[in-house]
Amino acid sequence: MRLRSLATLLLGAGLLVSAPAAFAATIWEADLLTSDKFALLPNRHATASVAADFEAFTITPDWSLGAAGSGLGDGKVPPSKTFTHTVAAPAGATIDKAWLLVSFSDDGFDMPPETGVVQIADLTFATSGWGGFGYLAPSPLVEVVGGDVTAALVAGGDGSLQVTVSSSQPDRDLYLHASLLKVQLSTGSGGGSPGTAVPEPGALLVFAAGLAVTAASLRDRGGVRAAA
Repeated sequence: MRLRSLATLLLGAGLLVSAPAAFAATIWEADLLTSDKFALLPNRHATASVAADFEAFTITPDWSLGAAGSGLGDGKVPPSKTFTHTVAAPAGATIDKAWLLVSFSDDGFDMPPETGVVQIADLTFATSGWGGFGYLAPSPLVEVVGGDVTAALVAGGDGSLQVTVSSSQPDRDLYLHASLLKVQLSTGSGGGSPGTAVPEPGALLVFAAGLAVTAASLRDRGGVRAAA
């Protein structure tokens, strides 16, 4: 192969490998509903879109807060409560993982076992009870239950998740404190400008090799022609 042809191939390979790749970013969306029993933020709806993972029920100044009274009310169960969580994913985003976390407490120091139950489509989560005996701890101590709801959230196709909370025993009273939908998403862009992409080390070597072969080819032809 002639040096000139080899130079063209090497330069082309260097440009291809060092071309800016699509930037991807991970974000976390949160949709929180609280009752009057949630002391940190009573009876409110709060949402967040953050660039770093966060602990459940941790609210920071970058969360958007709904109006007072936009949450779950007094949180008393029974009767059962049905509500909907919604996540506003950016255009083109993909849901990687979703969790639902719900917190309950007993309404007092009464002795009968009480179990809080969370129902989403075909999924059911339930409290195990303080000490493993089926007793929920009295407020303000709470028990948090929940789990992976990725499939249930994706199945709807509209970013919403309908949740029903109840007691497993109709004659038992308990409190719902808060319900949190936490979603991890991948977006197709973000994390900097494509113009600032740094080529991989291998791409730099290919590009440098291409320049070296081109220089050798030009020397064989009598040197570089002066600019006009």
